[in-house]
Amino acid sequence: MKNVLFILLLLPAFSSAAQYSQYKRTPPTPEDALRSLKTGDDDAAVVVLRQIYEERPAAELDAFAAALEELYLNGTEQEYRTARWALFSAGLEGGSGTRYARAMDVLIRMYESIKDQPGHPKAIMTLSAIKGTGGIAYMRRILETSEKPPRCVLVPDPYRDPALPPENVCPNKST
Repeated sequence: MKNVLFILLLLPAFSSAAQYSQYKRTPPTPEDALRSLKTGDDDAAVVVLRQIYEERPAAELDAFAAALEELYLNGTEQEYRTARWALFSAGLEGGSGTRYARAMDVLIRMYESIKDQPGHPKAIMTLSAIKGTGGIAYMRRILETSEKPPRCVLVPDPYRDPALPPENVCPNKST
C-alpha cells in the first residue's frame, strides 16, 4: 500500500508533455513562471526548468532557480511549497524535457538555510525533495553527523526500565 501511495504522489512529476501543452505555442518566460508560482501553479516553472519547449542558457536557468530559492525563503506558505515542488519536479529523472541537473544543489541550499528547524514541516519536506532528486549521499551524511537524541521510550515500562526518568519519554507522545 505504501508503494502505491508513493507512486501516486510522484505521478504529477512524471507526467507527459500533454500536461504542459498550453505552453507549447508560447512557452513561458521565467517571469511568467514566477507570476504563476505566486498563484500556486508550478507547471510554468517546470516547463522553464526542464526546457520542455525551448532551450535556455544555463545562467538563465540558474537565475530562475535562485528566484525560486528566494520565494522559498521569504514567500508565503503557498509560494515556498510550489517553489520546492517545481525544483523537485525539474530535478527528477525521466518525464518531459531535460532534467534540471542543479535542482538538488538548490534544494540543499534551501534546506541548509532552515536546518536549524529540523522538525519543521518545511525542513522535512525539503529533505524529502532532496532525496527524490538523487541526494541519498547528502541524506546519509546528515544522519551520520547529526547529534543523536538520548534514548527514549514511547510509553515507560516499569518492569523493564523502573528507573527511567520521565524526561526520557519520547517527545510528542502522550503517556
